[in-house]
Amino acid sequence: MGMDILSVINNTVLDQAQVVAGRAGLANQVVWVHIVDHPDIVGWVQPGHLLLMTGYHWPKEASAQQGLIRTLHEHKLAGIVLAVPRFLPHFSDSARQEADRVGLPLLELPWDIPFSRVTEEIHSRIIQHQHALLARSDLIHRALTVAAASSGNLESLARLMADKLDRDTCFIGNDGLLLGANSMTEGRQQRESAYFGRWREQAGTAIRSSGVSFVAPPLERPSHPARLGCAVQVHGSQRALVWMDEHDTAFTDLDHRAIEHAAVVAALHIVHTDALRQREEQLGYALLESLLDGSFLASESSLERARIAGWDPYASYHVALLQPKTGSPASPQCLERLEQWKTRAYTALKACSATPLVFMTASQIYFLLPVSLPLNRFWRSLGVGRQAALAVSRPVHGVEGVAKGGRDVRDLQAHLQWGEVVTFERVLFPRALMGDAEARRLFIEQRIGPLLAAQKNEQLLQTLDALSSTGFQLAKAAEQLDVHINTLRYRIDRLQALLGRSLDDGPLRLELQVALQFRRLEQNHDRSGAGQP
Repeated sequence: MGMDILSVINNTVLDQAQVVAGRAGLANQVVWVHIVDHPDIVGWVQPGHLLLMTGYHWPKEASAQQGLIRTLHEHKLAGIVLAVPRFLPHFSDSARQEADRVGLPLLELPWDIPFSRVTEEIHSRIIQHQHALLARSDLIHRALTVAAASSGNLESLARLMADKLDRDTCFIGNDGLLLGANSMTEGRQQRESAYFGRWREQAGTAIRSSGVSFVAPPLERPSHPARLGCAVQVHGSQRALVWMDEHDTAFTDLDHRAIEHAAVVAALHIVHTDALRQREEQLGYALLESLLDGSFLASESSLERARIAGWDPYASYHVALLQPKTGSPASPQCLERLEQWKTRAYTALKACSATPLVFMTASQIYFLLPVSLPLNRFWRSLGVGRQAALAVSRPVHGVEGVAKGGRDVRDLQAHLQWGEVVTFERVLFPRALMGDAEARRLFIEQRIGPLLAAQKNEQLLQTLDALSSTGFQLAKAAEQLDVHINTLRYRIDRLQALLGRSLDDGPLRLELQVALQFRRLEQNHDRSGAGQP
């Protein structure tokens, strides 16, 4: 823990020295001041030393001077201070040029300033700096520990770090899932995942198991400043990374110490969270059960446990219900087969790189399928044959969404056939035709919802109604609307853009006609309920 040369110059007698070369290295850290005035300089200095010399044994030849400067730079010398002009009036041009090239600061100090004063002031400043650094570091560590002990979460730890150090901070899992940040926004998950993937690709590794902080250089795609990172290790393996952004201020020793403290506290927090999660799993995957039945309380701590367990409240999922052939319910053989099917579902999810959140009842198995996972691929990986059936909800996200998906798959049980996948979309139309009011409302929303979203679309809705009533014959529809055929074609283009499908699709035409009829029934029902004629 030292001070950079620029701070040393500004706060000690070295403010009377002149920097004549190597300004690019003024951020070099000074950990000690060493006086060497004999030919074997290299053998007496160590990384971080600031060398004081009179120049009595400084090489005379330009090439030797340049070679010595290169060697001292390679030994990570912080800088060189030359007392002038007793033995050397100044550093030579060749020495300054080489120092500028490698970034080794050269300073010239008036001869009448004693080296003893220089060493005393700099060492005193370094000790004061180290003491202040340790004091601040200890305060941050205490604050992190208190935050973790008071049922805080990784998000609160990130906010504390950002507050103490004025740096954007986040925790991210090995899979790129954002576990906590000082500013948790919906868009941040995507940005952090993109950064993590790109950084891992450039770094060539996903694990920094040493537990020591490291600096990740800036990324161009996605554009991002340099970052300070540290692995969060649990039982000898990495569970997450903690990141801090650099922006306009270079990282300091305090930043390095603080992020290492944060990694340790986060590891303790994750161990505690793991213990809670294991208890939940032993009780029947209480997390997924509470999400499905709508009893999940979306507090900061419970959301964080859910994220660590692998559920992303911002991502879209299908709720899936696997109904296997198990024989007599509640029998030992039934429970054993259910357990085997649960293991099969768990393995299939892992094989598809999906988080295996699985919940088992007495006769069924529930789990979450990421919307991005092709359903056919997962179904094949299960190897079901005709020994089970699968119900799949509409796409859902968030706490309320998963509960809605649970209702979807329970409603689909009556439609299950062994060896088949029944999706919410597949049975929505027949359910609506059979008089299911909720299915009818959803069917209207999914087929013509974009046209009902804004009053300005009323004209397009009338156009679709005319097309539907004339069997999608353009000439008759244009005549009914009293518009030119080209105007109708323009409106059809807008309709297709809003609906996201072509009106040339025969089944879609039928569904649109039915959706319009359902809407009329809904409107008539509303009018009659309000006592209107």
